[in-house]
Amino acid sequence: MKKVAFYYFAHHCFFVFRDYLNSIIIIIIIIIIIIIIIIIIIIIIIIIIIIITIIIIIIIIIIIIIIIVVVVVVVIIIIIIIIVVIIIIIIIVIVIVIVVIIIVVIIIIIIIIIIIIIIIIIIIIIIIIIIIIIIIIIIISSSSSSSISIIIIITIIIISSIIISIFFFFFFFFVVVVVIVVVVVVIIIIIVVVIIINIIIIIIIIM
Repeated sequence: MKKVAFYYFAHHCFFVFRDYLNSIIIIIIIIIIIIIIIIIIIIIIIIIIIIITIIIIIIIIIIIIIIIVVVVVVVIIIIIIIIVVIIIIIIIVIVIVIVVIIIVVIIIIIIIIIIIIIIIIIIIIIIIIIIIIIIIIIIISSSSSSSISIIIIITIIIISSIIISIFFFFFFFFVVVVVIVVVVVVIIIIIVVVIIINIIIIIIIIM
């Protein structure tokens, strides 16, 4: 009876131990599976973080490249605009200077022509007056007494001298006036050129 009881007890203990062992193995397997799942989740999270970081870095690099390209393009455009404006200003200044020189030369040529015409007119008038005086002197000397003819000759000489002096006075007055006008015109043109250049410089600075 004792042997049978011991046998049943041992058999019961074996099954109980087997059940406990199975439970422990199941628990260990579950723990291992949980650990593997956690590790896989962590690896996936790390991979996602790395991918997101790489994407963000690529986006930042692309944005920086775009900004650099835009800045370079804008700077190049600004430089081209400045160069074009400077070239336009130089052309405008050259044209203004050429126009001023042409105007001054034309004015001087006109003044010289007018002065030459006036000199020719004065010379012709003086020659006519001298011829008239000579004719009058010849007529008077042939038809009058010597004293009267001397008085008339002196009178004619005085009158002709006064007339010639008046002509020369008006001539030199005209020359002075013309010179003053030329100087004033040149000064006005220079002032206008300077004002235009200053306005262009101010526009460039504002741009």
